[in-house]
Amino acid sequence: MFEPRALGGLNLKAVLLVALSTVGTLALSVPSDDCSVTLSPGESIQGAIDRASPEDVLCLRAGEYDEALKISKPITLRGLGSSPGAVKIRWTGDFDHTMRISGSAEVALERLTLTKAEQFVCWVRADEIACSAALLVEDQATVTAEEVRLEGAGVGLLAQGSSVVEMKDSKAAKNAFGVFAEGEARLRFESADLRENSFGVVVRGSARLRLQGGGVLQNEFDGLKAGGDASVVLESVTVEGNGRECEERRLICNGVTAQGKAQLTLKDSTVQKNADWGLSSVKRACGYPRDDFEGEVRFEGENTLEGNDLSGHQAQRGNPGDHPWSGEDVPGGQVCLP
Repeated sequence: MFEPRALGGLNLKAVLLVALSTVGTLALSVPSDDCSVTLSPGESIQGAIDRASPEDVLCLRAGEYDEALKISKPITLRGLGSSPGAVKIRWTGDFDHTMRISGSAEVALERLTLTKAEQFVCWVRADEIACSAALLVEDQATVTAEEVRLEGAGVGLLAQGSSVVEMKDSKAAKNAFGVFAEGEARLRFESADLRENSFGVVVRGSARLRLQGGGVLQNEFDGLKAGGDASVVLESVTVEGNGRECEERRLICNGVTAQGKAQLTLKDSTVQKNADWGLSSVKRACGYPRDDFEGEVRFEGENTLEGNDLSGHQAQRGNPGDHPWSGEDVPGGQVCLP
């Protein structure tokens, strides 16, 4: 179970009200020669999904679509705009996910924004998360997403079961959780922008996550947290400016936190200017109330961890552990792996 001090207990209602800014639509469009169906705002995307044959390409003209979508067949949803903000799928109704992909469906998403326009509350327990998601991928579903934005929801991307998600040039912002992966989900992101969420990324259970390029930036609490038997690889990633809401709540908020039996690899990455540790395990020596880390952290290539502990709470602890930042000449509060 995740350490309550770092996840802020189970009810996050005090921090999860999101004000979503309006994104203007564009008149420009992208080629649509291979569209099986082309829809305009006001037409039902779900109706087109229900009628679609496997491998159909459903194209969406610029504008807003107010629907909650369920997909369990292999199709492509493509926005006909020059940016993800040109086509917005927004669900404004009661608790539900904006898009739910399930079964063994193989789905491609291109140039779309998925969002929830409501106030929301999330509960996170050891074996349960109750949040509305912009995108839920579950069961054995496989999703490839390019230029997709996930905004203003309880969870931007919620990956469960044995699902597989690959995202490129995509963004999760202004959610309670930018990304939440559990079960045996497998995620791979290239050039992802995970910023200004309450919590940036949480990976638990036996889930696997590989981030290549991009950043985990300016999230209110932890940037990235790995627990359970999860495996996380950060390659050429910037983790910066996380934990800005932690000072008054007296929480420990790190750039990267390892808990349980998690396996974490940091390769050619930069972790800087976070509220507490740049990288820390959940251990008493790091300021936590109990020891809860039996996993492993590996460093590969050229990593930079500097300028962390903006709160000033950890400097006196030094940099516990046997790692490249344990020298006496390194300011305290950067790495804690005792």
